[in-house]
Amino acid sequence: MDVKNPVNEEERRIREKEREKERLKSKEKEKEVKMEVKEKTLKEIAGSYVFTADNFVKMALILLRIRANIPVIMMGETGCGKTSLIRKLSELINNGSTDKMKILNIHAGINDQDIIEFLNKDVINEAENLEVIEEIEKEEARKKGMDYYPKKIWVFLDEINTCKSMGLISELMCKHTCQGKKLPKNIVFIAACNPYRQGKKEYYGKCWFGY
Repeated sequence: MDVKNPVNEEERRIREKEREKERLKSKEKEKEVKMEVKEKTLKEIAGSYVFTADNFVKMALILLRIRANIPVIMMGETGCGKTSLIRKLSELINNGSTDKMKILNIHAGINDQDIIEFLNKDVINEAENLEVIEEIEKEEARKKGMDYYPKKIWVFLDEINTCKSMGLISELMCKHTCQGKKLPKNIVFIAACNPYRQGKKEYYGKCWFGY
């Protein structure tokens, strides 16, 4: 028979001290968790980022398209603030957290395999883990009679028009699949590209020069 009672008074006191230590440790852990989930103020999240009326309109339009599952592609000159706007919008939705947004800077050397490796390594596994956590939190919110807005992993593909993988990128954004394989529903793709310009040609003597 497995008897777990203390043998004598001294052992009982030792066990009580150990249980008290465990209770203190658990209280400290609860405090740490509460500190982690503490809501940040908008001022703390915004930091040094300057919000303009134009930025607010762009953020609202982006969110509406994301909720409607419409592909979002931003166009603008390099350095105009496309990445900063998306990053700050992601932080506002996720209580200042920066780990819900993954950025892939695309260039001429990027190919299909590079994009697939990025998704497998940094995005898909985290999205699947988030789905499990979300189900638990959603059920808790339902029991309390509260609305719950599911969190998403944002994937920002920067300067997509600089590579030769437009077929794969189009599949990711429009079909939400990767080489025919369905991706987790909580992954959101947002892309950015540079403006297209028609090159000019001028004739000098017997030669045409384009720029």
